[in-house]
Amino acid sequence: MATYDILVFSWNDIFPSLTQTGGSLDFIGETFTFNGGGDIVTYDDRFGDRNELGDNTGGLDDFLRGTIDGQSVDTLINPEYAYEITDSNGVAVGKMYALTKATDAVSSIEGFVFDFQPIKGETYTLTGRDDFPQTASSNLYICFVNGTLIDTVDGPVAVEDITAGMKVITRDNGPQPVLWVGSAVHSFAEISSNPKSAPVLINKGALGDGFPEQMLMISPQHRILVRSKVAQRMFGCDEVMVPAVKLTELDGVERVSPQDGVTYHHILCANHEMVRANGHWSETLYFGEQTEIAIGAEKTKEILAECSEVEDMQMHPLALIGEENRGRLKNFARRMSKRRPLYINQ
Repeated sequence: MATYDILVFSWNDIFPSLTQTGGSLDFIGETFTFNGGGDIVTYDDRFGDRNELGDNTGGLDDFLRGTIDGQSVDTLINPEYAYEITDSNGVAVGKMYALTKATDAVSSIEGFVFDFQPIKGETYTLTGRDDFPQTASSNLYICFVNGTLIDTVDGPVAVEDITAGMKVITRDNGPQPVLWVGSAVHSFAEISSNPKSAPVLINKGALGDGFPEQMLMISPQHRILVRSKVAQRMFGCDEVMVPAVKLTELDGVERVSPQDGVTYHHILCANHEMVRANGHWSETLYFGEQTEIAIGAEKTKEILAECSEVEDMQMHPLALIGEENRGRLKNFARRMSKRRPLYINQ
């Protein structure tokens, strides 16, 4: 059984003014304005390692578990069909999959998922129906990297809404001001031509009970905190910051290639810090020898012009342990895959 988290939108999220009655073909030509929302739930694909979402013509084959619009869901479903979607300019942007109880009646729809990233405030039109839709699970829009929640003094804030001057909660030094923010867009074509740039997807709870609290997608070299007795034996301390790509030996951690690409966000503080991202400790931007390679010469110059104090930044001690033992990290993850959890709260 392949199990993964997906972002599901209820009928009311998509069609708040329409009654959920009739047949699926009745709604071709309808429009909706995307207003966000949605709930992250668990999708159990009972065809083993198929790792795709699509119409299983044998009937109800997969489970949907979680909470949608405040209602508990634990039911057999089938992605019976998908609506073909165009934006307000008439451009085809992708599909919206209907998760149903294997009937054509819209009353059986438990929710919708997208294989593209809908834009908040954009108006979309349902232009057709695909009766036998299929897409890889990694193509489903799940609200990350955009949408990753960073803990701030004002509560969790989506990473794309973090601005210079805001104070984020750090693990070691409490509230700290953000000095600079940046972002980099990687298209699907760029990821395909350079697979090493593909993001790493960490499913909810993949690192331990409740860690991360929600699915987390980050760049492959982005370091996150892990804690275990194996780290103590291998590195002499029970905590170490590890690049996400080194953890892909673990169940629930994988490289993905979203069809809409990804946007990586950078948060810079005066020191190399750890902040909570979707409930798990993750590094802020380290300004060091590899910065120009990571973010480009132009952004590096911009940082030095605006925040010259970071030029002598020291790497976080737990990141330094990982860096000094980089050649052993894959073996560390392989050993940890046999001993769960990888992260234990203290």
